[in-house]
Amino acid sequence: MMLNATVVPKLAFELLQETEKSYKGQKKLPNETLTQLHSFFGSTLSQASELLETCKITKYETKDKTRSIYKVGSNLERYTIYNDINFCQCQAFQSQVLEDNTSLTCKHVLALKLNQITDVIKVKTETVTDSQFVEFLHEQLSSLKE
Repeated sequence: MMLNATVVPKLAFELLQETEKSYKGQKKLPNETLTQLHSFFGSTLSQASELLETCKITKYETKDKTRSIYKVGSNLERYTIYNDINFCQCQAFQSQVLEDNTSLTCKHVLALKLNQITDVIKVKTETVTDSQFVEFLHEQLSSLKE
């Protein structure tokens, strides 16, 4: 049980890093890579791909560019995602990742990673103050308390 809890997520996110390197060189995702991604992420991969067709991604960064976060989702539901941190405050992440351990991540986190690999969606970038950035942190913490 511990093997799955530590090794599988590490391998899955390493595959995403390898996928990014491969895509940057070839500008396509080979079928073998898609099969491997699906073996790790299952239906979440399909959901993330569908989300990329309709969602908006905004990057919020501090003036000195040392800290940044992303908002991913539709006009009605947008979730705060930190780069290289596997966490989202959506219900699916809470139930499938944190409680049931049936998924490695949610569609929002995976959609952001896929977009960082493929640049399918133009990401809007906005500069925020340090206090605004702290508000994003508070937003994340409050979702954990609920």
